[in-house]
Amino acid sequence: MPNNILPNDISIYQNNLNHMNVPVVKIERGGDVTYHGPGQLIAYPIINLKKHSMGIKSFVISLEDIMIKTAEYFGVKAARNSLNHGIWVKNRKLGSIGIAVKKDITFHGLALNVNNDLSNFNYINPCGLKGIGITSIEKECGTLVSINKAREIIKKSFREVFNVEIEDILPGQIEDKIINEDKIETAI
Repeated sequence: MPNNILPNDISIYQNNLNHMNVPVVKIERGGDVTYHGPGQLIAYPIINLKKHSMGIKSFVISLEDIMIKTAEYFGVKAARNSLNHGIWVKNRKLGSIGIAVKKDITFHGLALNVNNDLSNFNYINPCGLKGIGITSIEKECGTLVSINKAREIIKKSFREVFNVEIEDILPGQIEDKIINEDKIETAI
């Protein structure tokens, strides 16, 4: 969670979360409290905005486009919400965005709910919003959705939206990679 989060954004005590094996991690990015777990696609593209002639706003819109395209592949009609970044199916949040930018380089990114256990969102105010619904592609489809297929589709969407090649890397390898103009390095 971002460093500026107030304790009331987490609806149960941190000790209880730790007892449930749900770590609370403070990080440096925009956005608010979120939950990451199995069944979500988490993508943290590392991109030089200056080299790609992008601003932060267009980068965020591009991340939303990627999630919308991925949801559409599975027959889910998702859209932006002018009041809160990410993607929505009616009044239910399907995907979130939390980024940071230092010296024109992006880090952090998006989380798209594919087939994850949504009950863990009950313990937080997702994105700092109270009383919102959270959904997943699988819940909206009413059928099983393969995380591997969703990963394949989101990677295709990244290539289409950013017009780049993608190199998969593990989180521990990020510091060892050199960012260049024609690749987005992401841990999908």
